[in-house]
Amino acid sequence: MIRKFLAAVLISSFALSCTACGEKSYDAYNDFPAMETGNSVAVKEANFANEATADAADFKNTGGGSDVSSVKPASPSKQKLIITMDIAAETNDINSLSDHIEKKVSELGGYIDRMQYDEHDTQKNMYFSARIPEGKLSDFMADFSGKARITSKTKNTTDISLDYSDTETRLMSLKKERDTLLKLMDKAELIEDVLQIEQELTNVRTEIETVESRLKVYDNKVEYSTVNISLRENTDVSAPEAPSYLNRVKEGFVHNFKATGTFIADFLLLLITHIPQLILLAVVIIVFIVIRKKRKLKKQRKQIQTPKNSTDTPHDTNK
Repeated sequence: MIRKFLAAVLISSFALSCTACGEKSYDAYNDFPAMETGNSVAVKEANFANEATADAADFKNTGGGSDVSSVKPASPSKQKLIITMDIAAETNDINSLSDHIEKKVSELGGYIDRMQYDEHDTQKNMYFSARIPEGKLSDFMADFSGKARITSKTKNTTDISLDYSDTETRLMSLKKERDTLLKLMDKAELIEDVLQIEQELTNVRTEIETVESRLKVYDNKVEYSTVNISLRENTDVSAPEAPSYLNRVKEGFVHNFKATGTFIADFLLLLITHIPQLILLAVVIIVFIVIRKKRKLKKQRKQIQTPKNSTDTPHDTNK
């Protein structure tokens, strides 16, 4: 029965691979290696095809099979967007501005993926490919706009939410198929069956690594926007005008507002993470207050009893 079900698994794996190869995906990361089997395996698939279907159904009813169609598509928690910007700009001091760009990108938590410097006669040019964290792109652009004169700007946004969800579903299916093959491995008795299952496991594990790598590429492209900058030095370009007083007030207010929000968030995080210590401190303080009150009450009672005893003693003497 194991050999027959193995043939069914091979058939379903081959069909799943063909289906995956026909799906449309994003960029050049769409190529998944097809699962290959030897000629002997193909012959066994043909011999056991009719009987394996019934055996596979029985095996799945007992909880041992892998039903790819039962895997629910994974819905992304939020929209997966890849943002790419192409900018051409001029500056009167290309060396100073390039240093500032590297520093600013680092401050925002990004990095320079590629940088190139060209100089022909008296013309200086620099090319940057910067990766800016998601949510920090507007801050970088606001800073860069104040340091150089932008001559052209293009922004491309690609939605890969569907491709990402399909890839997650594919990964779930492969992992379920791997678990099924591992169960078959435990039940296999013939060396031939063991070798076939090991070969299939190798193919499935290779596909799992490929799909996981693809998801990592997606995550990196989504989490870090790509900014391609073509910078040209032009001594005729005047430095950007200093911001007006109102703009400085506005920027200062926004900066302080963000800083206040960050402080509150950090303070709440500090409180939450130190709840055990705070509870212990509160218990110590409560015990201290209770003990102090008891001592104070006891002292007051002694003070009340002392005058009463002093007045009673002369009265007894007169008697």
